[in-house]
Amino acid sequence: MNVEISKMTEADIENIAKIEQECFSDPWSEKSLFEELENPVADFFVAKIDGETAGYIGSFNVVGEVSITNVAVSEKFRKKGVATKLLAHLEKGSREKNAEFITLEVRESNENAIALYRKCTPIIRSEFNTQNRRDNPCGCPQTAKVGVSHGAKIYISHGRAGACSCRTN
Repeated sequence: MNVEISKMTEADIENIAKIEQECFSDPWSEKSLFEELENPVADFFVAKIDGETAGYIGSFNVVGEVSITNVAVSEKFRKKGVATKLLAHLEKGSREKNAEFITLEVRESNENAIALYRKCTPIIRSEFNTQNRRDNPCGCPQTAKVGVSHGAKIYISHGRAGACSCRTN
């Protein structure tokens, strides 16, 4: 199965919004997705299989830190390597832009997503670190650093970075 990844265009937004509706309880609107086309710090990529939109990934790159906003794959195309290819594509582009970090957040209960991020070796490795603030950006003992790749790091946290409800400092 040939997965083609390209930069999101206006023509992709309707299909991406449908995937948002399918995958998330609080989906982005078509208007919100459209606004990202004009956002200079946003990078959104779409994956297509035989011309059909299979999934997408979005991120913001601010001062060398890439924050993944969404990774979504339509039910029809899951377990076919689409999300892995999207993550690899974003990681490669981020490295080319000299990103220092790649961050993302996922609910602790989303075991499928966590398993995906952990299996994306060599860009992902599992490690918990509660001492080093740079390796634990929200300062929370439940934040897991799960990725390191060419200087870029991927985090999974249980809450918003810098605003975890259990933060004690």
